[in-house]
Amino acid sequence: MGNSVRWFADQLAAVLMVSRCAACKGVVLHARRLPICSACLEKFPSLNEPLCQRCGRPLATPAGRLPQCFACRRGAYAFDRARSCAPYLEPAVTMIELLKRHPIRPLAAWLTGHMQGVLQQVPEFGAVDALVPVPLDRRRRKKRGFNQAELLARALGRRMRIPVRADVLVRVRPRPDELLLSRRQRWDSTRGAFAVPEGVRVDKMRILLLDDVLTTGATLDACARALKQAGAGAVYALTVARTVPTETG
Repeated sequence: MGNSVRWFADQLAAVLMVSRCAACKGVVLHARRLPICSACLEKFPSLNEPLCQRCGRPLATPAGRLPQCFACRRGAYAFDRARSCAPYLEPAVTMIELLKRHPIRPLAAWLTGHMQGVLQQVPEFGAVDALVPVPLDRRRRKKRGFNQAELLARALGRRMRIPVRADVLVRVRPRPDELLLSRRQRWDSTRGAFAVPEGVRVDKMRILLLDDVLTTGATLDACARALKQAGAGAVYALTVARTVPTETG
């Protein structure tokens, strides 16, 4: 579509149906079925080097001197490598919250464009056998009617032609109702919370976990432990965003 035709389509859509950006509340002047304006889309943040070679946490020192963060040097995580597209800042926060409340497939597709870019930078991620969305417990899945991690996984799977296996991992312990958990509570609440269903085979599979946000890494760690206990050969993780602590060493 030429620039003039696209401009006309955007203006016509704006006239016929004025909508407000979910992030800045400004008028959305594009016809991409996204509830985010072009200005906010352009402000989508990114994570810059140096990053921990294992978990992708931003580092305060050059990666050549200390290639891993303190947690990874202690062997805190069971996953082999993790990366995220952006710090958990606006407008990424609003986009993720929207995707948790509504199955907006155009938004999932837009976000997985950024995930594809990260995936292509990490050779191991492109050589996986399957994408596995981090599952919700049955109660939360029934209440929402969908799993935002699965929306992301299916959109990315279509882009990269990688199979999506939403059947290989289930949450067997529900997430606590508290919205704000301490770091220790997050780890306690996820320990043993995931399992590979009986009869499902993951022997020697290379799996890429998909989720929306990496906070402490406890959820991805618990998923990776369950998969590896069931025989998975390698478990990687990719999220849209991650929280970034003040101290990044």
